[in-house]
Amino acid sequence: ILDLSNNNIEEIFDDFLKFDKLKKLNLSNNKIKIISNNFFDSKSLIELDISNNFLNNFIVTNNYTTNLKKINISNNNIDDFSELCKLYN
Repeated sequence: ILDLSNNNIEEIFDDFLKFDKLKKLNLSNNKIKIISNNFFDSKSLIELDISNNFLNNFIVTNNYTTNLKKINISNNNIDDFSELCKLYN
């Protein structure tokens, strides 16, 4: 478990997802606006909380297979969930 909530984080980079044992990641209550599509390529991550940020969309450009079982994106500015659905197709 990695809890980075309430840290005023504005950008998320893929590098920290190289932790191959990371199962749960909490990025809630930050200032994140964009998440890279590579972010979802983690094979170990099963729970992600990115609620209460400034996200307005997701961009999923590749056919990723994700092990995410739970994702919390509440209280963001997302108006189109079609990209998010690609993660589970």
